[in-house]
Amino acid sequence: MKSPDSNSRPKSKSESLWVSEAGHREGSAITSPLGATASRILREDPVYFSIYASRYKFVARVLHAAEVVVEIGCGDGFGATFLSRAAQSLVCIDIDERTLDACRDRLASLSNTTFLYHDLVKSPLLEQNNGADAVVMVDVIEHIFEDEEASFLSNSMALLRENGFAIVGTPNIEAQRFAGERSRRTHVNLKSATTLRKTLEGYFERVVILGQNDEVVHTGFFGMCHYLWALGFSPKK
Repeated sequence: MKSPDSNSRPKSKSESLWVSEAGHREGSAITSPLGATASRILREDPVYFSIYASRYKFVARVLHAAEVVVEIGCGDGFGATFLSRAAQSLVCIDIDERTLDACRDRLASLSNTTFLYHDLVKSPLLEQNNGADAVVMVDVIEHIFEDEEASFLSNSMALLRENGFAIVGTPNIEAQRFAGERSRRTHVNLKSATTLRKTLEGYFERVVILGQNDEVVHTGFFGMCHYLWALGFSPKK
């Protein structure tokens, strides 16, 4: 049975209001924040996508009103759409030029955000040194080989001002036995709550460890956490 033409049939007040507003909603739409990685996650596992997004929601809340923020390992820029609203100025660094070019095109509407290529394993970023209120790494440190970790972290934390802080998020090594093949292949430097704290204590006077399961961030038993957060305060000279 063919439905009646929407223009000819009577509309309820509710439908009329909704349809009248639809044009405004479409007209004000910004470029999609979903790059290749976020789109794949949403397509393959929409439930996990909500967990993935909640990590950046947490970071954005912690960063609230920060002046200058540097995200290291920004990937397809999904996190930039959260962090750019929490910071006055956002610098997103990655080592994949093609992905960065795509971010610059797709996220051009983020006027306070700069996408920059630099390999922090190899050298510090001198033009940004000691200029950031916060450094953010979400799903990054586990991809850095252990023999390159010290140079990577030293160069990364050198970006911070004297009273700056860092937010580092990474999967818990305790959950590795549940991980898929791709995760096992690419996560070359997983941490436990203990080793993550010990690592960051080499760069900060105070380190706070939190756990996360699904969307919930907590201070519970870290052995049962899928994901870990380290917040580092008072950078060591």
